[in-house]
Amino acid sequence: SRHQRRTALPPHRPPRGSLLPNKSPTPTRCRHQRQRMAMDVRHPLARSRGIAYARDLLSQGVSRHDLSRAVETGTVVKLRSGLFAFEADSNMASAARHGGTATCVTALRHYGVWVLYDGPENHVHVPVGSRIHPHPECSCVTHRTPIRRPFGFMPVREALVHAAQCLSSEAFFAAFESAWFQRLLSRSERAWIRSNVPRRFAELV
Repeated sequence: SRHQRRTALPPHRPPRGSLLPNKSPTPTRCRHQRQRMAMDVRHPLARSRGIAYARDLLSQGVSRHDLSRAVETGTVVKLRSGLFAFEADSNMASAARHGGTATCVTALRHYGVWVLYDGPENHVHVPVGSRIHPHPECSCVTHRTPIRRPFGFMPVREALVHAAQCLSSEAFFAAFESAWFQRLLSRSERAWIRSNVPRRFAELV
């Protein structure tokens, strides 16, 4: 009847032997998780020109576990203790491994300046008071000044001043003229170069 008490139905149970939904992560899900982890490392590393100390990455929210996993998967490489980069074989990475910033003819070539000297050495600026780090197959030429720059390449004006220590007068003038006609230098930077190179080079600027 209408007033008859309804009988509660038992909860639904899947037939014996049927498959329950699989709750374990699928390979695709795991791969996506690894990709998200790698992105967490790549973004702050990119903000540091592709090279950064571990302490700087950790301060931006990257965990030590994420950093270790990124190295294991090849997302980033460890240049030396506490220093990480996207790649290990570039002039910029080699300079950072050495302890400084690419400069002189190495930096000038990076900016597209015509350099008569074609030696294979990597020229690196390491600030006075900073440590030089020995590394395998090191053929670096070290330049020392008190100036401190982030990892990467020294500005054109400073690279030219350093080049005056390594190039002949003819090669220096060719590099300066190339940078000047490519508008890589301002008039004030030209004056700064003139005041920071030996007299025999200053006459060419």
